[in-house]
Amino acid sequence: MKLLFISQSFPYPPYHDGDKLIIYNLIKNLAKDNKIFLVTFCSHEEVAYLDKIAPFCVDIVTVPLIDAGSNKWRRFKKFIRNIITPLRFDSPQMASEIEKAIKIWNPDIVHVNLPMMSQYWRAIDGVPKIILSIDCQSLQAYKNWKMRNNLLEKAKWYLFYKQRKYIESHFFPNFNACVVVSDEDKTFLRQHCPDLRIEVIPNGVDFEYFDTKYMKDEDLSENPSIGLFGVMRFPPNVDAALYFMSEIYPLIKAEVPDVQFYIVGRYPIKSVMSLANGKDVIVTGAVEDIRTYYNKVSVVVVPTRIGSGIKNTVLQAMSMSKPIVTTPQAVRAIAVENDVHLMTASEPVEFAKKVIRLLKNKSLREELGKNGRKLIFNKYSW
Repeated sequence: MKLLFISQSFPYPPYHDGDKLIIYNLIKNLAKDNKIFLVTFCSHEEVAYLDKIAPFCVDIVTVPLIDAGSNKWRRFKKFIRNIITPLRFDSPQMASEIEKAIKIWNPDIVHVNLPMMSQYWRAIDGVPKIILSIDCQSLQAYKNWKMRNNLLEKAKWYLFYKQRKYIESHFFPNFNACVVVSDEDKTFLRQHCPDLRIEVIPNGVDFEYFDTKYMKDEDLSENPSIGLFGVMRFPPNVDAALYFMSEIYPLIKAEVPDVQFYIVGRYPIKSVMSLANGKDVIVTGAVEDIRTYYNKVSVVVVPTRIGSGIKNTVLQAMSMSKPIVTTPQAVRAIAVENDVHLMTASEPVEFAKKVIRLLKNKSLREELGKNGRKLIFNKYSW
């Protein structure tokens, strides 16, 4: 078949963002049996990665993605526009390139990546089309709106919720199907898209890449250690880091004084950076190879309280045979069994006790890690 991918994100490097990860692996794996064409936004820096995607595609068309840069006024205007308009990625050039691609390539199916790109449904005329929403973004905004106490933050997330609900209810129904990664996302989306065909397809993980066989013994931490992973400007990850540090880590530290806590991920904002103390709490920022830090830590923690979708970091950590303590929210979209593949805890004291138990029990860490890796192999490989 001839498949046309239309993407908001240039699909490389795959481990920088969750949406890049998905679109990269879909293209890579579908290219084995299909002809792939790609129309994508692309920043000036990302042009250097075209050769990484070219082997999987018959042809690639890029549309420049204009960034606000460092100018504070331009960044402020962009921020306000992002809150107000449902057409954040509106581009006449993108619409034109999509129309030309359909005429020239005559694809059998068009696969549109991410909700903001659903605005281009009119340019996809007469061809079966799928919108990959990944998460239900109105659900994520709704949870943030309900949880925030600061009035400005609450107002911001309410506007995001209304914006994303508008996109989903007005643009998504023009597609033949929508794909999300969890039943929770499907249920919420169904409320304002009652007639839309919605399919649940979980993310995968490259279990050959995320494998401890590539790691070295010298990567291991000498002290008992905890790792929290994710992009550290993403609101659910920021909340998780602050929550863990204030409510859970002190309980663990009191019981295991020599424990170290690594916060690993790109773009840490000021509130996350302030958690580093130069001793036992380390904020890494971007790292060259995230597998090094999965290997380094004794236990991976996922104290997620808000958000939706599926946690790629959970899939990656299980693939790396790491023991995990997580909130139930973080694994709603993953077919795990508590105390078999990982441990779940809803309250700070319970969460701390389970981390402490794992830090003190190597055989239990190994058992959970082995079971998690087996689950990934059986159910979550791409």
